[in-house]
Amino acid sequence: MDKRHFMLSALALLLSDGQARSQRNLGSRTQLKAVGLPGQTFWFAAGPYWVDDFDGSVQSGTLDQTVQIKVWNSRQSVEFGRGPIRFERSGGVKEGILARNASLCVVNTASSSKTTLSFMGSRSVEFGYDGCVMKGTLAQDAQLKTWDGKSNSYPSGTIVDFNGSG
Repeated sequence: MDKRHFMLSALALLLSDGQARSQRNLGSRTQLKAVGLPGQTFWFAAGPYWVDDFDGSVQSGTLDQTVQIKVWNSRQSVEFGRGPIRFERSGGVKEGILARNASLCVVNTASSSKTTLSFMGSRSVEFGYDGCVMKGTLAQDAQLKTWDGKSNSYPSGTIVDFNGSG
């Protein structure tokens, strides 16, 4: 294998691993496919968006419709509304605006008994590696443990950020 072929192979490996992306701009509302969701297209609003340079699909942008989409690393689907959205190359939504209040699991709480909380619609949620919420806005009051093991009350409307250690 010559040096040029090796360099092209290395570049292809980087691109196929989802490492290469570029920012583009939409002049008007456009229907595009999302990275990691073969055969699925969504409407995106005019403005900037990020594209996976390997296959030309959208990694993140501004969703311009309400649609049910699979959550990354999860079997569940959630209804996402208009606003910023980010997809994972391995399939599903990593971060997006909830269309309405939704009961969702919280990251890394004991896998046999995941904690489920209600998160506020029209607000952003971010999902962790286990497909559960890592950051979101509470739709209902909640009693939660803090990182130091203490328990606190958090009112509806509080933005909670889970550190992943349960």
